[in-house]
Amino acid sequence: MTRKALLKREAAEYLESNDMTPVERQELLDWIKSGESVYDNPWLMADEQGCLMDYLTAMRIADDLQRQNLNR
Repeated sequence: MTRKALLKREAAEYLESNDMTPVERQELLDWIKSGESVYDNPWLMADEQGCLMDYLTAMRIADDLQRQNLNR
């Protein structure tokens, strides 16, 4: 299986099994279209075990951190 086919399959499974807003969905689709995996993120955020967070989780954390900093 090629990388492109693998990314497409994992994206379809991920989109089907995760609830997200239309904005989150579009940002995730843009990430996928650039050739990236749904299980990676551009911020290189990792969980407690040091594994990269999936895009949606990392995006939500980044958005929360930004809101917290704006409210200071």
